[in-house]
Amino acid sequence: MLISQGASLPIALALQNQAPELVAALVAISPPGWRVLSEPFPQKRAQQLWTLLFRGPLGDLFYRYARRRGFLASFSRKNLFAEPDAVDDEWLETLQTGARAMETRWAVFSFLAGFWRRNWEPQFTGLTIPVQVVFGQSATGIGRSRSWDDVAERLDTYRRKLPNAAIVTLDGRNVLPYESSAACVACVHSWLQSTSC
Repeated sequence: MLISQGASLPIALALQNQAPELVAALVAISPPGWRVLSEPFPQKRAQQLWTLLFRGPLGDLFYRYARRRGFLASFSRKNLFAEPDAVDDEWLETLQTGARAMETRWAVFSFLAGFWRRNWEPQFTGLTIPVQVVFGQSATGIGRSRSWDDVAERLDTYRRKLPNAAIVTLDGRNVLPYESSAACVACVHSWLQSTSC
């Protein structure tokens, strides 16, 4: 079973595409809005962002700034957590530890440049394995995508596009495994017990 969090859903879809015999079920927790998931990002623009912004000294400076505790706390409160007070030391320490080595910037830059953005809709809607989608009741997009859909619209779109998927909501916003850990685990566990995978 594959479990993805947030915008790592395309990684799970790519893995499922490469080795379908290894994937019996997919759980997408806090996936991106459908528009983000289905609209390709111009690869020429992604390459320009990579070359002009991320690859050189400006990228290094940006990464050093973005991995600071203050930035991580502010970003988490504004974009990830439903309750700003839930952004605790453990969360911030985990992020800082993961960002400590400068080599980790390449994964972040690749994501920000949009190399992962393509039309994932045909693959996602074509899955024949059991699929569960879990949204936070306060889910939002991040950055420009924040204004593209609200929770009700996102739920409606996912239900229309994935009519056979189990789609549920939990308390929280965009990082349910951290915001609502016990409820998230219980939700996935209960669904797995009810499926035939």
